[in-house]
Parts: sequence; C-alpha cells; structure tokens
Amino acid sequence: MAEKVVFVHGLYMIGLELTLLRHRVARTGFETRQFSYRSLSRGLDENARELGVFLGGLPVTQLHLVAHSLGGLVICRMFEQMNLDPAYGLSLPAKIAALGLKILRVDAQLHLNRGSDPMARMMGESTRALRDKYLATGAAGPTDVETYIRHANDSSLWSVYYSTVSVVGVQTGVGAPG
Repeated sequence: MAEKVVFVHGLYMIGLELTLLRHRVARTGFETRQFSYRSLSRGLDENARELGVFLGGLPVTQLHLVAHSLGGLVICRMFEQMNLDPAYGLSLPAKIAALGLKILRVDAQLHLNRGSDPMARMMGESTRALRDKYLATGAAGPTDVETYIRHANDSSLWSVYYSTVSVVGVQTGVGAPG
C-alpha cells in the first residue's frame, strides 16, 4: 500500500480540472484518487459523509487530502462529523493519535493575502455564490457576508482566506519508523 493523495474538487467542478495535477503528483510516486461529488445538488453534510465513506474504503498507510475551494469545506465538515477539529490542527493530532496512529509530522500554516489578489477575489466570488447557504446557517448575517465580499476586493486590507493543516500519521508497525 502506497501513500495516497486524494483530490477534492470545488464548486461547479467534477474533478476533471484536477487531472493534470493528479498525474504530476502520481509521477512523484504517490497513488492518486479523485473524490467527485455533486456540489450543486447535494448539501455539504451529505458530500462530507460520502467523502468519509470513500476514504474509509481506501487501503492506506498514509493519506493526504488536497482540495480546491468548496472541496476544503467538504473536508472540514467531514472532520467535524468525525469530531475532529480542522481549525489550525488544535485537536487533530490528539484525535489521530487516539485512533492508534503514530504521528510522524504536523504542519499548520495561515496564508495571508491582500484583498483583490486572485485568492481573495475567488473567495469573495465563492462567498457571493454561496450567500444564501451562509445566511441559512444563522452564523452570518447579510452585513457579514457583504463586508467579507467588500474586504476581499479591497487591496488596502490583508486577511487569512484559508489555512493549511497537515497531519501525517501511520498505523503502528505498518511503515512507521521506530
């Protein structure tokens, strides 16, 4: 069983747009898989459950998740459904260890972007497209959403639009050093 990298596409996509990246990653020795989901016709909870089932069916020693846009939210929701905290990895390493996996490495990064740069604009447009879904959660109001979109397009403001958490764990005795 090789290390696997699972790719999770974003809104309005089906996974084909990640084909070139998957092939490039595969050439470096990883096995790659694409998790495809219905970003428009199914909700975040259902897609997250399906991702969990998909991942649970993969025989792996190490697993890496790579997501674009909404795919990152699907991964985060899957973590939440599993009672894992994807926010900056605060409890993720302990939960992984509690599953009996040996943790080899934990990395967390916050990515700071200027408003109006491509990442900020993309996040602003995603927020605009998902406005009704955000409002339906009750966690954000119309002013919150509009302020976020305005800030995403204001080059005088800087913000964290996404974070990256990486936990590498292996089953004890299966490819784990020491």
